[in-house]
Amino acid sequence: MKVKDYMNKREDIWELTCWDNVIDSEFYLYRKEPKEIRDPDFPNVDKCMDYLIDNLEVKEEFKNGVTVNLYEMLDNPIIIQYAKEHLYSENQYRDDSDVVELLFDAMMNNISCGYETFSKEMLTAFRMADDEKEHNSNELETFKIPVVYQSWGLVEVEAKSLQEAVKYAEDNLIELPLPDDPQYVEDSYEIDYEGIAAHNNGLMKQEEYVNESKEKVETDLGSLIQNAVAENTEPLSKKEKEQVFEEVMDKVKKKEDKELER
Repeated sequence: MKVKDYMNKREDIWELTCWDNVIDSEFYLYRKEPKEIRDPDFPNVDKCMDYLIDNLEVKEEFKNGVTVNLYEMLDNPIIIQYAKEHLYSENQYRDDSDVVELLFDAMMNNISCGYETFSKEMLTAFRMADDEKEHNSNELETFKIPVVYQSWGLVEVEAKSLQEAVKYAEDNLIELPLPDDPQYVEDSYEIDYEGIAAHNNGLMKQEEYVNESKEKVETDLGSLIQNAVAENTEPLSKKEKEQVFEEVMDKVKKKEDKELER
């Protein structure tokens, strides 16, 4: 949840107490209304405050305030590089972590006192970081989707009769060699949903997305099959099931895109 969403939910507050989730520090964010809360003579400070409200994430809620991710927001390579070039000289820091701490302290002072020049510089840095994020979001990633399928083949078994050969094969399946020339069983190709997260660095979001999609697909397929039976029609073919799956996945993707836009 963004800070703006939390403030919209809490219409009774005009001043929000915030604590950073990395550095033990307290600061305050203010609504745009009533107008007397903001100083009209400091438009960049005003815009910087709005940016924080729109983009900071609420990590934990309390009765008298929230924890947010200001330090994590500033710990961005684009913002750090901009700060090195425009805000600090090399003798002011040893490494990138020092730059982030300098930015954090300056932002604390900016929120409480308001500095037009610093706010303007930070708005530029934030904008550059957002542009880079948007650019990266348009790049396609490669995921590994595990699949399973069936195949058939022939193995040679020495026996006195065909019945003995079958019996030997049944009793020694584990020891039988794999067929030399296996053939694909038509329409046996399926997605291994349970293995998706494990093969994609344990991405929980991917796992949740697939589980949600699969549940929706199974629900829709169940309804369609019941309707088919009730109407005395033939059960859904594999191709028809795949078509329903694609339609449901498309709906889930559109829903996810809408939630990201919020």
